Amino acid sequence: MLKPIKISFILMLVSLSQGVMAQWDLVYSDTTDWGYRDIHFVSQDTGFITGSGSSIGEGFLLRTFDGGSSWDTLTFGVDALRGIDFPTPDTGYITGFDAFQLLVLKTVDKGVTWSIISDSIEVGSPLYLPVEFLDSEHGFMTSGGWTWITNDGGLNWDTLSTSFGSNYAEIDNGVCYIGWGFGYQHSSDQFQTSTHDSLFHDTGGDVSVKNDLVLCDGSGSQGGSFGYPNFNFGILATRRISTGEGVVNHFPDIYAIAGVERTNNACYAATWSYTGTLQIIKSIDDGQTWYNQASSESGGFSVNVMETIHCVNDSTCYACGEGNIYKTTNGGGGLLTQTGLIHVGVEEPEPIDLKIFPNPSTGHYTVRLAKDFVKFDLKVLDFNGKEVYAEADLYGNCRLDLSGFSDGMYFIQLTFGGNVVSRKIIKQ
Repeated sequence: MLKPIKISFILMLVSLSQGVMAQWDLVYSDTTDWGYRDIHFVSQDTGFITGSGSSIGEGFLLRTFDGGSSWDTLTFGVDALRGIDFPTPDTGYITGFDAFQLLVLKTVDKGVTWSIISDSIEVGSPLYLPVEFLDSEHGFMTSGGWTWITNDGGLNWDTLSTSFGSNYAEIDNGVCYIGWGFGYQHSSDQFQTSTHDSLFHDTGGDVSVKNDLVLCDGSGSQGGSFGYPNFNFGILATRRISTGEGVVNHFPDIYAIAGVERTNNACYAATWSYTGTLQIIKSIDDGQTWYNQASSESGGFSVNVMETIHCVNDSTCYACGEGNIYKTTNGGGGLLTQTGLIHVGVEEPEPIDLKIFPNPSTGHYTVRLAKDFVKFDLKVLDFNGKEVYAEADLYGNCRLDLSGFSDGMYFIQLTFGGNVVSRKIIKQ
């Protein structure tokens, strides 16, 4: 059984420092209202970006064969192109849709030419439609509520009987992952069987996996109830596959996380910001702390919505959104100053059956620890991690009266037998 994870809250990321050397360079810009959806690079030089325009029949594919210095555009007369994957350097697949029919395109010549090989599945108009292949024959694609698999190179697709589907997917070491629910779904047999791992209690999104670490993003709401300045907030979570240990970060100044990428030594996230200054952030400690990345543009990144991010290796990465493509060749450069990280939860060494109810509440709670005759100490921490209440030598069930406290988010922390367990509560 996986271990529960550590919860942290990011109060604020500081603004970009003056005079910081460019870390991400703008390498392409198109004033046309085109939305980018997915990036994939086969090599340092050869890469592709899928997307769609604002009108019907404007699905497109951007290509570069010189490391992003120049791009050309292919159109296929279809409504939209979404996911892209190359299981081999020569063979690649693209998903899309046209007139509510799901499309699969294929190349066998490194992306020079493409042809539609499947158009028989009826769908709506999915915003995302990721596709991943284990090899040139076996792969899957997924969208909200549905997942399809192929065993013949994309010619035929079987709809899974399971009800899960996602906007994000990845394969690592033969294991298939999709961002789903409150974390991610993973399978080692192409989703004939699968396991769901929860990371947080809000809406899940993208997933990226490498070197035993799963990186997921999500979005939360009701930020005002937590004392955040904005109603919506971005979430980033990591989990170590081998141990189950991990961390969850909340970002009150970020509206949502649009995409994540895990390299051998870092984690990246492309964000939708409230201020227009927090588009790409980076972590070098497995998601414990995150730092701003700088742009060569005056005033930082010129887009408010960064759609997706992809790294070719540990140094070279691409990110795009709102018609702009950015590139870094040094892993985003040096880290900028980051402040405001407060750990308000702690790692649990084993699953603990702790219930606190009702939650939310006007102030009266029952705390139930399902360990008979275990004595524990209880603390209440406020949003800033400050202890505001404490009781010692409690057993089993206890009642907690916080009716005199201000409305907002608090954390109940129990200590017993060398264990420390935290749970979030809302007083309203």
